Amino acid sequence: MMLKGLSGRFFSGLAPPISAVGYVRCERSSTYTVEELETKNIDFMAFANYFLRLFGWTDDEFETYRTTTEFGYEFNEEGRLESIQDGSCFQFNFYNNKSRDQRRYEALGEVITEYVYELLVKECGLEKHYVPVEAINDNEPFSFIFMSPGALQQEKLLLLVHGSGVVRAGQWARRLIINDCLDSGTQIPYIKQAMEEGYGVVVLNPNDNRIDGERLERERKRMEADKKGPQPNSMDANAASDLRMSGRWRGRHQRYHYIRDNESPEQHLRYVWQHFVQKSRATRVFLVAHSCGGVHFVNVVSSYPAVLDRLSAVALTASPHRLPQKNKTMLEWFKKNSVNWVTSSEALDTRIHGHGDAYVQLSAGTTQHDMTSWLALQSIFIYFDNKLENPDYQPARDKPDETGEVVRRRRR
Repeated sequence: MMLKGLSGRFFSGLAPPISAVGYVRCERSSTYTVEELETKNIDFMAFANYFLRLFGWTDDEFETYRTTTEFGYEFNEEGRLESIQDGSCFQFNFYNNKSRDQRRYEALGEVITEYVYELLVKECGLEKHYVPVEAINDNEPFSFIFMSPGALQQEKLLLLVHGSGVVRAGQWARRLIINDCLDSGTQIPYIKQAMEEGYGVVVLNPNDNRIDGERLERERKRMEADKKGPQPNSMDANAASDLRMSGRWRGRHQRYHYIRDNESPEQHLRYVWQHFVQKSRATRVFLVAHSCGGVHFVNVVSSYPAVLDRLSAVALTASPHRLPQKNKTMLEWFKKNSVNWVTSSEALDTRIHGHGDAYVQLSAGTTQHDMTSWLALQSIFIYFDNKLENPDYQPARDKPDETGEVVRRRRR
């Protein structure tokens, strides 16, 4: 790539956050020539590309990719991402260029997000519901959640809340989806088991708080298609409209619009609770939240304690939350009705003491943060079974056996 017409002092005053992609951070007052950049071991072309992309003046080579096949990968029958060419697992260092490989990884993750959305509908049979609920009729920014058919009419209701970062509805961890499998990295096993056991399921989308103009136009077309009824092969049908605009015109379409009443994870949780869960017929409501999803949930409860009136129990996985010590009612509720499955080298369900035992902590049977939800799945459903049978049930009352593992009631 040749950059014409650029003076030696082209980067004067430029201070993009290039340290975030692995490069040296420049002081805002610094001025460098191309030669000086090279002596500082800064990848000049990546630096220039970052600047051009920042203002929408160049094309992203992966922007038009819409399937994993275009990256040379596909999911096999076991839900593992493998190379189409030789069946090998995903390789990050494809170009041996840190910034290009990182962008490729991020672009693949964006495609996988859409793929998981498709699986929630086609494989799990969930339905998409827009938030705010008025967005389907009004021309305003929106996001969506997923629910099982008739979820709000069920006696038992399960809410699934992912953590922070790039994950979206239906995901626990992008890294696991790409490097391990769909079962460990997505919420699909939870959804399927819950539906088999008669739960209504609500899959929240707390990280989707804003939308750029281009995606808004694309999603609006999908929304209009949804009004007309199910569209077969929706990903393929929308592929043409998904092609991003190139050149300098892209910049103005990338301006972000925040989604009303869903501008933060906490606002999203509260909105879904008030407009969906609160209006449901469920008498027993359960929630599973991973990592910072637990923090967001605790924050919602702190400002809106009425949530606890409907909840039967909460299962958290690797949640770093802290409970407000002055709120005795909240402290008592969490101590009686919540369990946090945390990272530990101890066996699954071993009692882990800490945080003054303000709430029950059990081992998830792994030291990997993002694996906790997957490995604790059966333990969580056992916990919910026991809470259904006996609302006063607490794992802390169970007697450890000789190995230190908490004795659990076997599922029927």
